[in-house]
Amino acid sequence: MSATPEEKKKRLHKDFDIAMTEEFESEVRDMCNLSRALVDQGIEQGMKQGVEKEKMSLAQMMIEEKEPVDKISKYTGYAIDKLKEIASAMGQTLV
Repeated sequence: MSATPEEKKKRLHKDFDIAMTEEFESEVRDMCNLSRALVDQGIEQGMKQGVEKEKMSLAQMMIEEKEPVDKISKYTGYAIDKLKEIASAMGQTLV
């Protein structure tokens, strides 16, 4: 759970005896914003990787089922060259 900015300021003062000047408060806010941006970026990257794994899995399944290459491309968004690479790595050929 994330603490509110006010709770963070109180904790810095109480636990670490750090006086909250305007300048220091601004720097803490910037650090918190940066950390939030990094977390958001990590989540976004993880979601993209998950989608890519799902697309790859779907492509592999469709190749194994001997679906037409145009259909595989349509459902996965992969170019035909990419599908040829995937099929080749699987020891399969495209229909």
